[in-house]
Amino acid sequence: MNFPKLPFPFLGFPLLGLAAASPLRADSVVTFSTNLGPDLVDSTGGQLPVHTLIRVGYFNTSGSNLILLQNSNSFAEVDSLFTPLAESRPNAGTVNQGGNTGEILEINDLFEAGDAFGQIEGISALYLAEGKQLAAWVMLGPSMQAIFTSSTGWGGPPDNGAASLLTSEVDTIYRGSLNLAGNIQMVAVPEPTVTASAAGAAALLLGRRRRRRRG
Repeated sequence: MNFPKLPFPFLGFPLLGLAAASPLRADSVVTFSTNLGPDLVDSTGGQLPVHTLIRVGYFNTSGSNLILLQNSNSFAEVDSLFTPLAESRPNAGTVNQGGNTGEILEINDLFEAGDAFGQIEGISALYLAEGKQLAAWVMLGPSMQAIFTSSTGWGGPPDNGAASLLTSEVDTIYRGSLNLAGNIQMVAVPEPTVTASAAGAAALLLGRRRRRRRG
């Protein structure tokens, strides 16, 4: 389903400006925003709490991987297909987001309750090729998720460039759905298939963010 394209409305925020990348470095900036677009909601349509994780990166969807991405109830299996931005990976950039000192973007209520706006800066072309299809993976632990992307505007930026990932552009939802209110709704993953190893991987992911926040 296509959403209307909306103008990017954030140029007035100097601390989160799109010109954050230095012209002396071959790096780039990716911005994620729900402002003026569909909200992200839980599996009942309820508002997501602050600090809900929003992982940004790309998936290996070749061959049978796309079916696995769409249908697997194992966090570990889906995570094995995912290459994240930031998350303390070399050349993958760092998070710049109001109210967040961690390594993963999150719901931060910047414009309204339940909204998210933030950037990943300093992404090297060695890590993210220009035009690489990006996606967002929203997580409330391993048992509630939404994964989505857009066929337009969600490609890796050029060296020293910028890309804006707006929920107003989303036209492909791998996990979750577009609900009757027009919001991107998470799907509850059946608990019996959340294995100990999958839960452990998710706990490690959450733990890295919390340790960074305390620091």
